[in-house]
Amino acid sequence: MQGLKALVIGMGVLLIGGIIALVYLIVTEAGKPDVALMPDAMPVEIALPAGSELVAVHPDGERLYLHIETPTGPRILVVDSASGARLGAFAPRARPAE
Repeated sequence: MQGLKALVIGMGVLLIGGIIALVYLIVTEAGKPDVALMPDAMPVEIALPAGSELVAVHPDGERLYLHIETPTGPRILVVDSASGARLGAFAPRARPAE
């Protein structure tokens, strides 16, 4: 009976210690910046069309979606976050009234 009591107390201590370690790791990791968004490479310059203004940047894994305003209207540029290579562009248009 003494052995069972010692085993239950020991497992309880391990369980509480594990929960404390888990909470500590979650709290310490939550404050660290996302490494995927900060590559070790030098900053990349991205050329915007003439007369355009950067409105917003939306990171998504290895891609950046740049919302820009151009003289002809809004555009969304898709850019590789590591190389700065332009992968595509969208020109949102209003849906015609029905």
